[in-house]
Amino acid sequence: MVAMATPALAATNFIGGGGDDLWSNPANWNPAGVPTVPTDPLNITANARVETAAVITGRLNVATGVELIINADLKYPAAQTNQDVTFQGTITQNAGDVYFSDDTRTSIGAIQNLNGGTFLNRDYYRMDGPSTINITGGSFT
Repeated sequence: MVAMATPALAATNFIGGGGDDLWSNPANWNPAGVPTVPTDPLNITANARVETAAVITGRLNVATGVELIINADLKYPAAQTNQDVTFQGTITQNAGDVYFSDDTRTSIGAIQNLNGGTFLNRDYYRMDGPSTINITGGSFT
């Protein structure tokens, strides 16, 4: 019996250019369209702002000098829930700045590697179960 190869995940790039910095704007992505399936790597090469529910999975590469701002509930009424941003799988940050303002969590078994850059939690960051944060460089606040 011949073993089937597991297909490689495609790289997805947040490049901006859609007239705003919104994660939810398909024109800000290459290939075009907001990723809804795991990608590897997920490259953030322009300032990006997540304001809606999203799942971020795979290697996250934030370019030097670029900000990824996650404030999922900012545009929703306080009573509205389930607008969380969830990290799944292995997330690796080597540079850039990642800011979390609200409702950010890791799924069970997630691994977050901070090798460089800034990771700043402005509200709460929740782990839904056993998860790992490895800090070898950068700043975790």
